[in-house]
Amino acid sequence: MRFLMLVASILMWSMTAWAAPFKLAVYGDSLAAGYRLTPPDAFYSQLEKALHDKGYKNVSVINFSKSGETTSGGVKRMSSLVGSKPDGVLLELGINDALRSQPIHDTERNLKRMIERLQQAGIPVMLIGMQVPPFQNPSYARAFNNMYEELARKNGLLLY
Repeated sequence: MRFLMLVASILMWSMTAWAAPFKLAVYGDSLAAGYRLTPPDAFYSQLEKALHDKGYKNVSVINFSKSGETTSGGVKRMSSLVGSKPDGVLLELGINDALRSQPIHDTERNLKRMIERLQQAGIPVMLIGMQVPPFQNPSYARAFNNMYEELARKNGLLLY
């Protein structure tokens, strides 16, 4: 429920969300793409259904997620996302970086580049934070988990 309220906040950033079609892009990894799920069961489909059920019938949720995606891959694919001209983006990347023990400063830099590119294009962004699995090094996990709050705060983003 809290997540739907945050997504509804994105919709309010655009006056056209109430009258005209609103294209919300989900830009993430296998969690967002629905790895090993049928399309109707995937996150993006379930989100669209939940928004329609809440009365946001004019919203279409577009899947720009890719299983196995890292933040560096997300940076490389950013042009296709921006070129599709979404009205808002849910950015859900970073866990594959952590699973590969990528340096946190690289993950943060890549997320910041994507956020800046979207903001420069005038596209509202909601950041979806990730949590490192418990088998990771505790200091790495703490820094990684805190990275999302810092990025959201520094860039004026909603964080889920």
